[in-house]
Amino acid sequence: MRIIKTVMGYTHYWYKKEELPQAQWNQFTDRLSGLFANSLVTCLESDAENLPPEINADEVRFNGKGVDGHETFRFTRVVSSSDFDYSARQIELTNDEEGRFFDCCKTAQKHYDYYVVRVLALAEDIFGSDVDVKSDGDWSEIKKTIESSDYHAQEIEKTDMKDYKIPVSWQMYGSVWVKAKNIHDAAAIAEQDPDIGLPTNGTYVEASWEVDWEIVG
Repeated sequence: MRIIKTVMGYTHYWYKKEELPQAQWNQFTDRLSGLFANSLVTCLESDAENLPPEINADEVRFNGKGVDGHETFRFTRVVSSSDFDYSARQIELTNDEEGRFFDCCKTAQKHYDYYVVRVLALAEDIFGSDVDVKSDGDWSEIKKTIESSDYHAQEIEKTDMKDYKIPVSWQMYGSVWVKAKNIHDAAAIAEQDPDIGLPTNGTYVEASWEVDWEIVG
């Protein structure tokens, strides 16, 4: 049986056996139990930010929070008929030569992608040839990067940042046209008359950028 699934954007793909061994699944979920403990970027669904990722006897399911979410990642122990209509997106669910079923998750490289890679890498490690993962990126290099000691810290640091409106000032240098009897009178008018307007040919004065710390506090 073959159902066509169209995928565009940064995506991870995997083939897995129709049913993964229960003992190995238990080991898999045990190893994942602490993965999301300090996560600031994951939840059950992008529109359900207060609900934690799901790790149980049947599936692992999560997404990114709010605008940092994309497609929900779902990795199940057993492929069932519900997998065909689980998502509104079109799906290609097909057997390969090893009898494994296809699925994928498009993360658009948003923050929760880190966790998707961690789960899929662990699945390969525990289930062996029962799971085969590929990616729009170089999967072997992606796994190496994800294991970097400071990668997760960098992702959390990015996510924990907020936007602030900071008052700044700077100087511009330019020239204006002034009607006067002589250049000295013109310069005096330019200095005192605010209605002349700003120069249209101004350039930034080097090293004049300043933050207004009195307002910042």
